Amino acid sequence: MNPAAGTALVLALAAWCCAVRATPDYRVEVAPDLASLRVTACLGTDDAGFAPRAAAALGYLRTARALPDDTPLAPRDGRLVPATGQRCLRYTIDLAAAAAADRRYRALAPGNRAVPVPTWLWTPAGGAADAEIHFELPPGVRVSVPWIPLEEPATWRIPPSPRSDDAVIALGAFTRCTFSQADTRFDVAVLRGPGPHRPAMLARWLATAVATAARAHGRLGARHVQVVVVPVADADEAVPFGQVIRDGGSAVQFFVDAARAESAFLADWTAPHEFSHLLLPYVEADAKWVAEGLASYYQNVLMARAGSYDEARAWAKLVAGFGRGEHSVPALSLDDALPVGGWDGIMKTYWGGAAVFLLADVELRRRSAGAAGLDQALAGLAACCLPSPRTWTAPDLFAALDAQAPFAVFTPLYARHHAAAAFPAWRPALRALGVVVGDDGSVTLDDGAPDAALRRAIMDGGSRSPVPLATCADG
Repeated sequence: MNPAAGTALVLALAAWCCAVRATPDYRVEVAPDLASLRVTACLGTDDAGFAPRAAAALGYLRTARALPDDTPLAPRDGRLVPATGQRCLRYTIDLAAAAAADRRYRALAPGNRAVPVPTWLWTPAGGAADAEIHFELPPGVRVSVPWIPLEEPATWRIPPSPRSDDAVIALGAFTRCTFSQADTRFDVAVLRGPGPHRPAMLARWLATAVATAARAHGRLGARHVQVVVVPVADADEAVPFGQVIRDGGSAVQFFVDAARAESAFLADWTAPHEFSHLLLPYVEADAKWVAEGLASYYQNVLMARAGSYDEARAWAKLVAGFGRGEHSVPALSLDDALPVGGWDGIMKTYWGGAAVFLLADVELRRRSAGAAGLDQALAGLAACCLPSPRTWTAPDLFAALDAQAPFAVFTPLYARHHAAAAFPAWRPALRALGVVVGDDGSVTLDDGAPDAALRRAIMDGGSRSPVPLATCADG
């Protein structure tokens, strides 16, 4: 680049970033080889400087310069603080080093990167909520982010959001598709890595899983969801791991063995479980049993409604889960099981929470003679309160569910079980439903039981509509 052109570029960037704006803005230039990012940012009205959310980000920072003077800028106390009158900066990140440091993504094919956002996005001390961010992408390079897409190409808004974990950005020559279901837009990135690249099959699986989750009441609690599919090799199952992330938006990650048959994906409960999390707002981490309990209960109910399980199998899987939870860390409450209980604590967290939601569902249906249930309470919650930009407490959530139900059942169940060591009493409820558990753990169904009609209604859901399928095209 000749000196005149370089000067013109600096002046243009300075004019862009230092205009008076109510929120900070970012422009990200991606190197063609994905080795680095160059980020130009405007500080807006915050004089405290920029800081990364992850301490490791300091190790990936290669250069930083204050604008409009284009003077070198060194970190001070972990921050980049332009001098008075210099409200903008431009910095370079070693993207290759950041990607190599995260073992979850090391097996990706050349030309694919996935990195947590805090490793490269430096934000004002007060956070980056409502920032607009634009990517300059080389030919053939795509980007996947969890934020709200704007009309301008490759531009997103980072909205106010709770934070459960670090959002992830994917860059490279992966397959990307977008589809809408359940009043939600899903932006899917199928990354390349070990094993076959089968984006069309994986898109069908994802669309089916979304439609399965939507059988709760017809929609999910997010307007836009990033889905990142990461390939792994020689896993023991089709989907060895999935995770929902709330961080500047909603995102779901799946680690998959794409060499598995499509039928193995459709029979797997992981995706319906993860998408069921979107039926709730983000609940504080200290009450993880709430979100995991709802998803564990619904993963079986909704797969029965979709026809993936017959009714007996769905009840048998719930019974098996309740049994695991009941015999795990018996001295610990639902609130305390996960932090100190190890693997057994996870079992009590997931299945104790599932038992609470079963009891709520059954009580609502019984007291309303089948006119109301958990589905209807969640539908009301979605209509009044989702998507939500904040972290909820468990008492707030249960009170909000009670406000949507004809009877207050959620708050009393919370008060009874959240701090109690005893596992929720699920056996009497199942006996009344006609779910008969044998001494060997086998399950049979008794249609003569007093609440047998409620049992069938739970697993039927009243909807067997065809599942819409999405397709992914690499282009």
